[in-house]
Amino acid sequence: MEKGNYSFRRLINDLEADLMSYAKNLLGPEQITFWDRIKIVFKFPTFWLLVFHRYRFWVHSRFKNKFIRMGMKIFSLLGQRIFEIITKSEILSTADIGPEFCFAGKGGVTLGAKKIGRGCIIYENVTIGRDHLYNIPELGEFVRVGANSVIYGGIKIGNGVIIKESTVLTKSVPDYCIIQGNPGRIVERLGNRNPNKVTFI
Repeated sequence: MEKGNYSFRRLINDLEADLMSYAKNLLGPEQITFWDRIKIVFKFPTFWLLVFHRYRFWVHSRFKNKFIRMGMKIFSLLGQRIFEIITKSEILSTADIGPEFCFAGKGGVTLGAKKIGRGCIIYENVTIGRDHLYNIPELGEFVRVGANSVIYGGIKIGNGVIIKESTVLTKSVPDYCIIQGNPGRIVERLGNRNPNKVTFI
């Protein structure tokens, strides 16, 4: 999601993908109905936190007139702040979040990553942020982060990684493995197995 190329069409496509991810991971129906979409909008305030983050990203990307951008940015900041209070969560303004993202919990999340790939799921009370040198993590695609986990520093987390609950991770990890413990370590390598088929917690 590069700022200079973040079009309105891509904004809508990403939000649609996010909505489908919420439905799949939190409601679980095989076929998403219109009422499932409505339920997500009204039941999960973390979805709105994501909406305002993407909207702010789009405003910064597309509007060069400083007065127009300032007015639209104030609206996005107010909206984002309201849902930060409601969900007790926050997203770093420069965080580049791929589509199909899902907050799979009530909130309590600090999302301070540089980049988050497609299809990631973050559970509640997770902290992802910087170290004392202000380095911040990058997450690959289809990463799942369990509740009460902490990830910080300039590390890279590979694709398809499962981070179990209450893990503290400060080192980079390769693709397709399960991480657990404090400090976090590899407890299993998934190989060719689909991480979505693995029991999470």
